[in-house]
Amino acid sequence: MSSSINVSSFFTQQHIQKEEQKHTPQDIHQKTLETRKVTISPHMACIIDSRVEGRVGSPMLPVLPVHTIPIHNIDDKFPNWCTHQLQIEEILDRNGVTPRNPPTVEYRLHTDSERNEKYITITTYATYKPLESNTTWRKAVQQIRHYLDNADIHLAIEIVSGAHVGLKISPFVTDVYEWNTKLLPVVENLLHDCRWKTLDMVYRENVEVPGSKRPTILIGACDADELYWWDDILPTLRQLPEIMQSNIQVDLQYRRQFLTSAPNGAVLQHCFSDNAIDPGSSCGSSCGSSCGHDKRSGTLGGRVRLCDPNTGAELTYGISNHHVLAYHLNGKGPFMDLKIPIEVESPSCSDRDIYVEDLRNQVAMQVFKIENKSTPARRESLKALEKKLANAQNFDLHVGHVFASSGYRWTQKTSSTDTLKDAWALDWSLTTIDNRDSSDDVVVPGPTVWKTAAKYCKLDPGQGYRVFKRGRTSGYTTGFISATVSSYHTEVPEPKNGPTALPRILRSHSDTAAIRCHVMISDPSPGRVEEFIQHGDSGSLILLDPANFAVEEEEEKRVPFMGLCNEPLSDEVYPWERSTMSPTSTEPDGKEDKKEALIAGLAFGGNSEWLVSYMMPMDLVVQDIEFVTGLKVVAPTLAGVVRHDKARKVEAQNAS
Repeated sequence: MSSSINVSSFFTQQHIQKEEQKHTPQDIHQKTLETRKVTISPHMACIIDSRVEGRVGSPMLPVLPVHTIPIHNIDDKFPNWCTHQLQIEEILDRNGVTPRNPPTVEYRLHTDSERNEKYITITTYATYKPLESNTTWRKAVQQIRHYLDNADIHLAIEIVSGAHVGLKISPFVTDVYEWNTKLLPVVENLLHDCRWKTLDMVYRENVEVPGSKRPTILIGACDADELYWWDDILPTLRQLPEIMQSNIQVDLQYRRQFLTSAPNGAVLQHCFSDNAIDPGSSCGSSCGSSCGHDKRSGTLGGRVRLCDPNTGAELTYGISNHHVLAYHLNGKGPFMDLKIPIEVESPSCSDRDIYVEDLRNQVAMQVFKIENKSTPARRESLKALEKKLANAQNFDLHVGHVFASSGYRWTQKTSSTDTLKDAWALDWSLTTIDNRDSSDDVVVPGPTVWKTAAKYCKLDPGQGYRVFKRGRTSGYTTGFISATVSSYHTEVPEPKNGPTALPRILRSHSDTAAIRCHVMISDPSPGRVEEFIQHGDSGSLILLDPANFAVEEEEEKRVPFMGLCNEPLSDEVYPWERSTMSPTSTEPDGKEDKKEALIAGLAFGGNSEWLVSYMMPMDLVVQDIEFVTGLKVVAPTLAGVVRHDKARKVEAQNAS
């Protein structure tokens, strides 16, 4: 599978950052929106695409993100290419497009596009110089186009800043722009007839000034290449008083499908250590001979205990996502009393196959070493590997059967009025647990302790939280819930293979209505810039430490952002730039020092390009489970509303 460009391999990246940091956000804000459109040069009659800051090309380029596929033996396709490349480099030098990487010829296309000639692109990664590159890059592209036309070579041209890859994002600690209550409904109403899929608002690194951040509205759309977005929708959005006065950036990116991920080795190995099912274990499902074992895998987040109010009987169920365990079912849901049972496995059959294949390779390597030189240590290691392999091959994956599943629906808080803006996403599934132990305990890295997730909480709207989770793909990670909520729309297609994706999401609500969820952002520990929930982590419980959930303000002064009435805001909070926990650890010897963790929500999706992840509030999941099943959730129990006041003092409000 093709992969996107790794900026860390570009020798110009340090030059890019040093050069772009010379300009302040105030300088950049003086630019007009005229460069963010497709124009035709009157001098050379060629289409110039400068819709996105830090990217100029010809003709119209696929909207970011795109994936890159190298073209080998370029001279076979374009004879004397070295001569043409020298001419292109001379044009770039003449226009001051430096520092830069040498131009490369490659396919630049969306992951779901078919490879063809129109996507072959001459791509140059260069330093973006605000207030200068918009002119010099355009001239260079015009001249390269003129040269190529005369040589009868018809390739796309792209000059792009390497800063576009891996832009950092940060959560909001408070809803300072009133996004949840005022601005988001305005944006949704303006996009009413558009084919958008996701709406997020976060702080995002400014491509023009790396290291600085701006409040940014992120729009993901499956038709982002269409001109109506760029000629009508985006200019209208950017001219809204609420957005202009607050200097809020509006970015549009292409979004259609999710990519696949491999399971986390440590999590997968732990699945075979004993028969118990711990929170964050790999899981999958099958519906008998009609579909066999499914290749997708997700996370069995934890357990829920239900009580029959008529008989008092109690049973324990595992919880994950509907799109993980019961996506086979047709219709909007909810689902109970299935005619064809859906078997649930942990780990999933596909993950067991991956683990077995890895162990076989390790055994073969150890045999090779022993044949070369036999030692007692190597022979003992071989025995241990063969024992693990035999255990994995004979391991009984069976957990139980799907008991109830939400389908792709929405719900509202019982205290809310019946309006569309109050609709929240639902995507949960419960499985019976047959003849296997289960646990509420999660081991936390760093100074290793056990956390027991036996209670859930309600979140205070408009506040950010520090959270953590354990998932099938990424294992244990820490992150933040932003004070700004996100919105889903229309549908997300399924992958052909691999772990979870969210198919045809929530169309049962309305093709024209939006559905809320919480947005989460990973804590960027050193060397780790990735989404908090990766593909395959769907179904993870999102947990918070009741003694350490508040996001504390940082004393360091930042570039101030402007408020809704153009007044300077107080310095925002950026604690996520500090690593707070070690990414690796050993398991504690015992559980005597077990501490409490509260369940804040249930993870169900994300966007790997923007590094954002999504969850449903756990109190609404519990509310809907009781509605669908007619049973009472007796575990986890409600701990109340978790909040901190304006003085940043941590409080916990008990349920009334």
